[in-house]
Amino acid sequence: MTTIDCNQMAALANSKFLRFSLITNLIITLLTVPILFWATWRLWSMKYSKLFHTNFKIIIQLHLFGFLLHCTGRCFILRLMYNAGLWITNSTAVSLVIERWLATKRSATYEEESVLLGVFLAALQFVIAAIPLSVLYSKIQFDGVVMYYCVTAQASLPYVGQMSAVVGFVFQISARFSFHYLYRQNKHNRDSIHHSTLSNRYQLEQNMSSISCLKTFANISTTFIVLYDGVYIALMYLANSLEPYQYFAILEFNLAFPTYAIISIMVLSRFMKKIRERIGITLVDLSTSVFLKFSLSINLIICLCGYPVYLWASWVLWSAKNSKLLHFVVAALPLAFLYSQTRFQGVTMYYCVTAVTSAPYSAQVGPTVSIMFQVAALVSFHHLLRVNKVRIADAYEKHEKQQPVLQKQRELDMHTSLSNRYQVSNNDAINGSWPLYGIISILVLARTMKKIREKIERELKGHLKIPNKMYIENFKKQIA
Repeated sequence: MTTIDCNQMAALANSKFLRFSLITNLIITLLTVPILFWATWRLWSMKYSKLFHTNFKIIIQLHLFGFLLHCTGRCFILRLMYNAGLWITNSTAVSLVIERWLATKRSATYEEESVLLGVFLAALQFVIAAIPLSVLYSKIQFDGVVMYYCVTAQASLPYVGQMSAVVGFVFQISARFSFHYLYRQNKHNRDSIHHSTLSNRYQLEQNMSSISCLKTFANISTTFIVLYDGVYIALMYLANSLEPYQYFAILEFNLAFPTYAIISIMVLSRFMKKIRERIGITLVDLSTSVFLKFSLSINLIICLCGYPVYLWASWVLWSAKNSKLLHFVVAALPLAFLYSQTRFQGVTMYYCVTAVTSAPYSAQVGPTVSIMFQVAALVSFHHLLRVNKVRIADAYEKHEKQQPVLQKQRELDMHTSLSNRYQVSNNDAINGSWPLYGIISILVLARTMKKIREKIERELKGHLKIPNKMYIENFKKQIA
């Protein structure tokens, strides 16, 4: 070995900057290894892991394995492990995009998909990682080469580093846009598929949850790859102007994949925890809301008070003398339209209500039709009341045989119109509490019907006191 060789090796061995770089990376690597094992345990055994398909977890496990492989490799064959782990983690985005795309396209049956698909995608990831590695190691000479420092990145072959940087950057940017597209596609499928199976609905919700995490993962990966590749390319061009120990120290600082592993695991764990907390907060808010409890209690009390009133009204309707004054119309069309827009299979209902914001037009149609019914009924009843008053006044001019029947029917129509006007007025005045509306409408209609009965009795007494034409004719016949 020449004197120049010894001096260069001594400079590298005694460089404080290079030592600090190596010690820093060693400490971070030692911290990363247990975190990677912890992340593996969380991936397969914690409660939230059930939200993800087995194929998805296989790819994530391979990503964690790539980090672990990267942290354990240092030189020669071990350095191959170092670079293999680096490229396995870089190519994870490709396998994840393919897996989530298949989950989106085959959402109806993907829940029952075999794990062989996950194994195939993991093998594909190894193949993708092997391509840049083969190009990288095909340009490196081992025979007769003195290596002062164990590194495969050479300033004499900058285009190899540039190619690796560009490929890694393209992987991450493509994954970021792909995850965004798949998230929008799954959201559209969830909102547009009205009659889907529970398995399909579950798969769509699983896709959205996992892709939300992957979008965050892609953001972290893209940021790291941009910084890493930018510094790496700049270092390749500035290598000739730097001392060897400076070049290797900066290179080690830049290869901060263990730090990237720690940050990505912690951020994704925090993000998934927020998803669980958001679902839990939604349920807790509904269960602990004082205003909601007060509203439910008031409606419960009104319903309990309304039951005897409803039973009394039913008895009056079928047993009283004036029961023929009421006519019931069953409005089945609005209910049929409302429940035709309501989805039951695979829908998580945090509160028992059919009005949903995802289909606002259904709720808009209901009030609009109801208002049209009430306004039209109010105008119609007012018109019919006036018409029947005129017809009652003209009833006495008809033939004697038709007079009692016509008068009775027209008075019946007039009183029915009058009672219905009271019903419409109450319906327009009360909004929200249907049990309370039922009690008030029953009491008001009962009071109205009582007034009508009293009025009929007074009119009958008046007719008996005031002789009419028929009464006079009968009186004349009796005298004759």
